[in-house]
Amino acid sequence: MPVEVLVLEPGREHLRVLHPIPQGFNKLSNGITRCINQMMYFMLRRGYLTYSAMPNDEREL
Repeated sequence: MPVEVLVLEPGREHLRVLHPIPQGFNKLSNGITRCINQMMYFMLRRGYLTYSAMPNDEREL
C-alpha cells in the first residue's frame, strides 16, 4: 500500500503530515539528540577523555 493511500485511511485525520526534509532542524539543540546522547552516556561504565581511549567492547555499543 502506498504511503499516500495509508495516510488517507479513516482514523488518521488527527495525525500530522511529516515533511520528508525537516525544516529548521537543529541537531545541536534538538530534544531527540539530547535524549539519545543521554542514553549513550548511561550505557558507558565511566567517562572517557576521547573516543580512542574507550575500550573496544564499549565502542561496539
